[in-house]
Amino acid sequence: MCDKLLAQCGRGWFDAGGAFNCFTTDAIVEYCYGESPGFLDQEGWEPNCKDVFEALETRSHFTRHLPWVRRMLYWVPLSIMRTISSTYDAPLRYHVQMPGRLKRVIAVGGTGEATLRPVFAELLQSDLPPQEKTPKRLAYDSNGAALAGPQSTATTLSNIVYHLVKQPDIANRLQEEVMANVPDPAELPSWPTLEKLPYLSAVILEGLRLIFDFSQERLSYEPSQERLARVAVDEDLQYEDHRGMENGSLPAKTVYTIPRGTAVGMSACLVHLDESIFPEPNEFRPERWLDDAGQRHSRLDRYLLSFSKGSRFCVGFQLAYCVLYVGVAELALRVLPRLEVRDRRRHGDDQVYDDHGEKEPRKTTKGYDMRVVDV
Repeated sequence: MCDKLLAQCGRGWFDAGGAFNCFTTDAIVEYCYGESPGFLDQEGWEPNCKDVFEALETRSHFTRHLPWVRRMLYWVPLSIMRTISSTYDAPLRYHVQMPGRLKRVIAVGGTGEATLRPVFAELLQSDLPPQEKTPKRLAYDSNGAALAGPQSTATTLSNIVYHLVKQPDIANRLQEEVMANVPDPAELPSWPTLEKLPYLSAVILEGLRLIFDFSQERLSYEPSQERLARVAVDEDLQYEDHRGMENGSLPAKTVYTIPRGTAVGMSACLVHLDESIFPEPNEFRPERWLDDAGQRHSRLDRYLLSFSKGSRFCVGFQLAYCVLYVGVAELALRVLPRLEVRDRRRHGDDQVYDDHGEKEPRKTTKGYDMRVVDV
């Protein structure tokens, strides 16, 4: 990614979200299947899958109530879809090729003869019961990895880069830490080594906390905005409200009984923007994740809901962290001092405007562009 970004020096502005989508899609798909779709190999940053993810999400209300429409789309020939919209040609081809990639993994990875061991090859060689290794079950997991992972990770990376460019003091501190621990920018250390860098970790955690900050980028799929609904099927829930202890306007403690079978949900942004947990919640402040000695503390970890919690916790969170650590570290070393951003927002673009399963800004929101310049 950094080589391609540096090659863009002097070529003008380009869409940040699309560029980072190329990187995350190639990285995550190659890790899962052992082969890359090659979005970073093309001349520019388009086409990419960002627009397709957005198109799928904006139709979620329709396909939720008429699920047969979604299933029918899988039977439409790619040539017809290409006629409808040439913009979706390469991204749809990427999606259509997923079953073929999975079949190759099953054919080679399942025999133990693969030289590279992507995720699905490891699953086939694991001690999971046979019903968990059927092609149909793997296909469901494959769609989750190919659709959910790249765009949400690209959005986080885009958000982090925006704040680093806009706040040079944070960027400088990050660069100093990474440069002090990485002797050769061409040879990044392993992810576990990068995880030990406290300020790099703080920057990534703060980026995840503000991942839903759609003032910077149109989000097409972002789990942290969803309502995270859960249903207690076997018991009534007892919810305790302690707000009266703080303001005295209510009883010290109010207990509510939520009948079993009731769907209960919330949005992660309600927690991520809670001033009692994160003072000045709209500010990008990595220091909130560090103690007075500048080391990582875990006091706020329980309040980070970007990957959800509980039984529906994101199964790909470690891969997302790996991509973010490697991506942010390399950008800090090689590209960040040469990046400029151009804000294309208008008044009101930072407000909730629509809801397609998650909160979204208005359709005309442009996010930001970036360019690479000589230093």
